[in-house]
Amino acid sequence: MDPSKIAHTEYPVNTIIIHEDFDNNSMSNNIALLKTDTAMHFGNLVQSICFLGRMLHTPPVLQNCWVSGWNPTSATGNHMTMSVLRKIFVKDLDMCPLYKLQKTECGSHTKEETKTACLGDPGSPMMCQLQQFDLWVLRGVLNFGGETCPGLFLYTKVEDYSKWITSKAERAGPPLSSLHHWEKLISFSHHGPNATMTQKTYS
Repeated sequence: MDPSKIAHTEYPVNTIIIHEDFDNNSMSNNIALLKTDTAMHFGNLVQSICFLGRMLHTPPVLQNCWVSGWNPTSATGNHMTMSVLRKIFVKDLDMCPLYKLQKTECGSHTKEETKTACLGDPGSPMMCQLQQFDLWVLRGVLNFGGETCPGLFLYTKVEDYSKWITSKAERAGPPLSSLHHWEKLISFSHHGPNATMTQKTYS
C-alpha cells in the first residue's frame, strides 16, 4: 500500500536539538528533540503525550506498556514505506542481561507476540498508563535492541531528562506541557476517586 495515497499530514523538521553530552561510541545521553516548521494539530488519531518529572517522592505505578513504530516491508525492509502504525505490548525487567548505561532501563517484548514482527527502531516511544489515572505517559525512547520477538531492548528513561527537555523546549520557543513536580500535584500514597491532576504549561 502506497502511504502517499493515504490522507495524512507531514511536518517538516527545521531544527534537531541533540543532547550536548551525547556519546556516539557508548550511546550515552541518546536523546534529541525535533522542532517542526509549524505547530502540530492534534485530533482523535494524533495526540500529544505527557512525560514524568524526575523529582518524585514515590515512583508512580505504571501498567499496560506498549512500544509503537513502523514495521518493515518484506520486500524492501524500509520502515518508512509502511502505511500502518503498529504497537506491541512490552514489560519492564528488573534483572537485565544487557549492559545498561546510566539513565537507561531494560524492557522485553512479551511472548504472546512471537508471530508479530517486532519494532526495533531507535526512537520508537515506550508508552505506559498510570495505574491511578486514565492517563498515558512517555516512559522511554527505544535505544537499542528489540529486533527479535520476544526479545530484550534498552530504552532511555525520559523522566531522567525531563529538566533537559523542558529547558531546551523553552529556548526553542513552542509551549510544552509536562507533568512536572509531581510531589506538588499528586499524593501517590493517598489517592482516591476524586483525585485530580494538573499539567504545567511552559511557553
